[in-house]
Amino acid sequence: MKELGKLLKQQRLAKKLDFDDIQNETKVQVKYLEAIEEGDEKAFPASVYYKSFVRTYAKYLGLNSETLLQEYEERKKAREEIIDMKEGKESFFVEPVKKVFKKQEVAEVKQEEEPAEKKEVPAKPVKTKIGVDNKKLFLTIAAGVLLLGLFVYLNKSTTSSNNSEVNSVEQVQQAENNANKVAVSSGPVSADKQTLSIEATEGVWLKIEADGKEVFEGVMRAGDKQSWTADNLFNLRIGYAPGVRVYFNGSLVDVTKGAIQDVNTVVLKKQSKI
Repeated sequence: MKELGKLLKQQRLAKKLDFDDIQNETKVQVKYLEAIEEGDEKAFPASVYYKSFVRTYAKYLGLNSETLLQEYEERKKAREEIIDMKEGKESFFVEPVKKVFKKQEVAEVKQEEEPAEKKEVPAKPVKTKIGVDNKKLFLTIAAGVLLLGLFVYLNKSTTSSNNSEVNSVEQVQQAENNANKVAVSSGPVSADKQTLSIEATEGVWLKIEADGKEVFEGVMRAGDKQSWTADNLFNLRIGYAPGVRVYFNGSLVDVTKGAIQDVNTVVLKKQSKI
């Protein structure tokens, strides 16, 4: 989104940073940094990559990444609702109004075709009065139908938009997880804990979960070393796979295998004894 990109660009210029410096530290390629500042989401393979790179970029610039992404989601949802309104979906509540006025026209024609013996009653004044009253009544009903239809449509549109966004992100993440799982043969397995050790050879963004619980998210700089333990498995999201050495139960793991644009999702799990 352009508003988010402008904010990040202003912060970058205020800190007098150029794209090459930021790429070296975060491992987010220059073309993606430029796309973020220009608000070009189509430059990313999927929305999950856009959000991940924005989070990394914002944190590097010292901004609250979660607040920025929350505002991005709210603006995106509002924009999609406006686009849906402009694409001709008004027929949901316009058609009932048309039917109401059609019935009114039929009623007036039937009044004009009544038998001649009833002509002693002043038909014209009565017709005019009934016509005016009926039109007021039908206009009131039509306005009610219109408002009700608009209310139902907006609720339906909001729910559909939310479900679509959630399903889209879940499908992308599931596809990545299925494609990039790494099975590790770690030799003798401890009966108690699984051990994960990471050494950063370059600046890298990482998100690590141990047995489903987040234990780390942030940027490891060149030379940093950290270790974690888990009962069964680790889930890793790596922003630049070539920039880390990963050891699981003492064995080196090739986390570059299956990476997309050097970004990878890796699952390291406990191996059963044979």
